[in-house]
Amino acid sequence: MHESIARFVDDAREHLGDDLQAVVYGDVEEKEYSVAYARTGFGERQEIEEVSNVVEEHTLERIEVPYQESLHPTLGDLEVTIRVYEEGINVLGWGWNGESSLVVVYLDRDASALPWIVEQIEAFGE
Repeated sequence: MHESIARFVDDAREHLGDDLQAVVYGDVEEKEYSVAYARTGFGERQEIEEVSNVVEEHTLERIEVPYQESLHPTLGDLEVTIRVYEEGINVLGWGWNGESSLVVVYLDRDASALPWIVEQIEAFGE
């Protein structure tokens, strides 16, 4: 596991506790993804068994990134995407460790963790 993602997982587990479901990271261009952390019980879900397929579906959004950035040129690069579902929240961090890198943070439905997660993902890009 990459050192920065290991540090990210440690910080997230400490800060978020049981609200953190999982952290997946990888490279979009290489189509290589790994589970850095999965909470007990998360492995029963399809995501953990087919992590590459699920993350690959997330990365389809990456195709739209240049277009989205062109709509808002004064805002700069798209760094984070947040998807809110009925039973959880997924936070996608784009380019946190190189242009084609991706980190996906799976959270419980408590949105109060979002500012901290976004801040942490942005910090890896610096």
